[in-house]
Amino acid sequence: MNTDPRIPVVFVGAAQAASMLRADDAVLVENNLMIEFPGPIGHFTLGTTAHVIGCRCCAGRAAPAQALTAMFLARARGEGIFFRRVIAVVHDVGLVRGLLEDDVVVRARFQVVDHA
Repeated sequence: MNTDPRIPVVFVGAAQAASMLRADDAVLVENNLMIEFPGPIGHFTLGTTAHVIGCRCCAGRAAPAQALTAMFLARARGEGIFFRRVIAVVHDVGLVRGLLEDDVVVRARFQVVDHA
């Protein structure tokens, strides 16, 4: 039994996402990947930076972290559907997972998990 109160973030492929989405889910999707879902969707685009990805001097917070934060704040304010899980559909799971795990605010609210 998982007693972690944070919201789980599960990385899946676009085809797999459609078959596993629940009514109490939200979706984090990298732009140019298509997901049909009536619930909360956070879109983001990974930009290029002159320094290492996540470098605080140039990039500030990573785009996926900002998208999750916006989704969390809307959830906390009662705007839209109250979600209990986030399904993430991205091109580079390792990169986005690392960006989320490196963000202290995201780590406080969300838990990156390996399975649904």
